[in-house]
Amino acid sequence: MSSILRGVAVAALSVLALAGCDESRVVGTLTTSTTLRIVSPGGNKQVLNAGTYRAAVRAQEKGGQVFISAAGGKEVTFKIPQLSSSSEQTIKISPASLRQEFGLSGRVYGTQVPFDREATRSCVYDTERVYRCDGDRGRDLRGRENCGWEWVEIKGYQRVREQGYASYKNLDINLVNTASQKVGNFRGSYSYGDTITNVSYLSGCIPERHRPYNF
Repeated sequence: MSSILRGVAVAALSVLALAGCDESRVVGTLTTSTTLRIVSPGGNKQVLNAGTYRAAVRAQEKGGQVFISAAGGKEVTFKIPQLSSSSEQTIKISPASLRQEFGLSGRVYGTQVPFDREATRSCVYDTERVYRCDGDRGRDLRGRENCGWEWVEIKGYQRVREQGYASYKNLDINLVNTASQKVGNFRGSYSYGDTITNVSYLSGCIPERHRPYNF
């Protein structure tokens, strides 16, 4: 017999599903309003024209590094000595401290975005006993197929309502020249995943063969 839920069952839980594997690396967009001459970690001078670029900031315990995907597949990089892997911090670095023609001003901060959504979860709709006689069961000492009865599960799905919040680590950093004028901005975020705080079951277990094509 299939399992039928009588009424709506409510389960409280806290599940964190990581959406990434490297929380020290925040990916986002760098926009510059003027041409910048950037000194690489190795001391080479790099030119970055005004524009919008995909960029990433990697923060570690003793400083961070910026990676900018420039035109022609070129990567422009520079270090941020004062940047830590902390999820919350204020950033204010002068051009002299950064050893660039610009400094940095901004913050690293966390946010939580609530959600209330419908989803599906797998379940066991029923079980049935089947007689199998195939190579998957192996063979006996005489080389004959090992046949026998087995219980198999009939898979299904349940409609559920999930409530909780998504957690993010965000960077919002301005590039500021020696005259304290904004010449660029980096914005990016890293998703820690979803924390589900409450689940309401909206249906019993439904056989997979009855699932709508686009559900």
